[in-house]
Amino acid sequence: MVEPECLYDRMLLLGLNDDELEAVAKIAERKNYTAGEMIAKEGEMGDRVYLIDQGKVEIIKEQPDGKVQQLNVLSEEVSLAQQYHGGFFGEMSLLDAEPRSASVRALTDCSIIELKNMDLREIFVQNRNIQLIMTINVARILSRRLRETNAKMA
Repeated sequence: MVEPECLYDRMLLLGLNDDELEAVAKIAERKNYTAGEMIAKEGEMGDRVYLIDQGKVEIIKEQPDGKVQQLNVLSEEVSLAQQYHGGFFGEMSLLDAEPRSASVRALTDCSIIELKNMDLREIFVQNRNIQLIMTINVARILSRRLRETNAKMA
């Protein structure tokens, strides 16, 4: 369990009330990673969502020639692109049952709050409002990421 205050104003959880944030906090687990440590690997089945509490991570993809390409950097900081506190990753695993499309590695020492999908699904059954809000937030964020990608390609 983490302190509910750690979850306040997180992009993924925007709109949840205090009781709902406390329910999410009860299933959350904080883990620390050192710079260079792999957090999630491409090809693995995703079973959790990760909220960045401190530090930076990089989204990477291994190329056929063995080289690694950095696709994105996420952090706990507020940015214009994020507009809210706290980057996150692994949200696609909430939507599909597909293997991870990229790897995530700690760029700096990191504190990560992990939410297991199985625990989230149990909360969703108990409180449909949490499910609705988180689903809407994921859709908004994925839409924003797609828009940013399209703008970069133009």
